Amino acid sequence: MKRPRKRYYHAQGVQNILSVCRDTVSKPGVHVDWKSIIAQYTEDNQHHDDSEDDNDDDDDDDSDTGSMDGLDDEFSKILEITGKEINPHKDYLTLGLVGHPNVGKSSLINSIMRRTVVSASRTPGHTKHFQTIHIAENLRLCDSPGLVFPALIPRALQILSGMYPIAQVQEPYSAIRYLAEHIALEKVLSLSPPEDWDLSEKYVWTAWSICEEFAEQRGFHTAKAARPDVYRAANTILRLTADGRILLSFKPPGFFTSSKYEKLQVIEADLRAQEESDSDSDESQDEYDPGNTFKGRENLLITKGGFSALLSDSE
Repeated sequence: MKRPRKRYYHAQGVQNILSVCRDTVSKPGVHVDWKSIIAQYTEDNQHHDDSEDDNDDDDDDDSDTGSMDGLDDEFSKILEITGKEINPHKDYLTLGLVGHPNVGKSSLINSIMRRTVVSASRTPGHTKHFQTIHIAENLRLCDSPGLVFPALIPRALQILSGMYPIAQVQEPYSAIRYLAEHIALEKVLSLSPPEDWDLSEKYVWTAWSICEEFAEQRGFHTAKAARPDVYRAANTILRLTADGRILLSFKPPGFFTSSKYEKLQVIEADLRAQEESDSDSDESQDEYDPGNTFKGRENLLITKGGFSALLSDSE
């Protein structure tokens, strides 16, 4: 059975990330050749590395991380009965990726390594343990599972933010209610009240009614009774929110009371207007007459060939 080809990454901005790490991270006694590491991510080196990786596909094993390199010697020293203090990680500079689940930590490592070295998935909580990937001889990356703080973030917000697997949500209606309290969900989904309701303007939407009307709109019905499949509709709304197709955002503190953000909006509007005026002035200039010397001259309408146009111009 032929093994499928590996996926290679051509990410932009890797040099900028490594440059920031070079300027902010240091460890006494460990010298990292940042210049040669950053130079590996130029366009010429990317094409060269891709050709080498294509030739080495048959020789690669299932593990590309190289995280077990040198661990046998380190563990053998640790297991020896000795009175000396041993620090197995003192010769390495480790860059750890820490954050919420499903924010792209593993994908960022694959982009830096330019190939798939750690497994990544859209499902939150896919990374179960720490993984170490070596970039250079004494520089390595550490992929970690996502961190969740249930005491600080409500359960509904965790689900809507993609921190919790939607397939494991047994009661999705509280998350739908949380979403409907912060945005006009019925307007976003283009829902209308039931037909037997006379005063549609005074209709009070609930999480259940939103899911029920959305199920009718999408044609989600149960198999036996042909009733609206409310649970399937609720899960679909949660997935649309987790994918960003339904936007849930929060304003920073003081957005509606402080004048700081109003000044920033004014500055942004002025810059946008200046850019539009510059683009309009550039478009108004003629390619063959940049100074608009003959701006007042009317354009010729050629209808019967070039000779008749020249004749009308001379008259």
